[in-house]
Amino acid sequence: MIKLSLLNIIIISLFVSCSLGGSNNQETKKKIDLGSKSEIIKTKNKSEIETEKTDKQKIRDLIRNVLNWSDTKTNFDLYPVISDDLDSIYIGISEDKLKDKIKMLQNTNYFSSEFIENYNKIIQTIGKELTDNTTNYKWFVGEMPPFNFASDLNPWTLCQDIPYEKPNPWDLIEIDIINLNDKKGEIIWKWGNINSESNSFWKDFSYRFNVVKENGVWKISYLQGFDYDKIFNNK
Repeated sequence: MIKLSLLNIIIISLFVSCSLGGSNNQETKKKIDLGSKSEIIKTKNKSEIETEKTDKQKIRDLIRNVLNWSDTKTNFDLYPVISDDLDSIYIGISEDKLKDKIKMLQNTNYFSSEFIENYNKIIQTIGKELTDNTTNYKWFVGEMPPFNFASDLNPWTLCQDIPYEKPNPWDLIEIDIINLNDKKGEIIWKWGNINSESNSFWKDFSYRFNVVKENGVWKISYLQGFDYDKIFNNK
């Protein structure tokens, strides 16, 4: 049997201790690295959540501003129409008035180019209907429009009235996001702060709209009440 000297025993002990220590240090380093990665992931998720929350707030404020703007004393008159010499029937649209309407929409900074082009298309089609002698549409001055647009319902809300008392009903509007990324989104707005005694219509009501980011600003690109196909395919 081989006898180990005291010096050999000490050397072997030191070697084993260093090996184990190195292994423990590597494990510790791995845990630190994993922990750091976990913190980075958590931070990233928090950042993404904050960004989404900020966008949601901006979009909610946008639709509130749009509804408030459409309901002001200087209400945006949707129809830039002209009447005949007897002021008894509308016979077409005024291109100058339409240009003014489009300028007003642009100046709000609420609406995208897509929405404004769609509005122009709606009015141009209505103008053609009014001037076309083959159409059955007759719109007499003082009567409701014979089109499925701004007739029985307000196209901004698709309602005849609202469930709130003025002066600031639009501040209670809430939104639900259907799809949203950093460039565009599909959203619905609904009446917030509806109490249990309110009509079920207000509780179940929702209005779809789309947004798009232009030059870093969220803007309305689609409103349900301005859907061209629904307006002219439901004559």
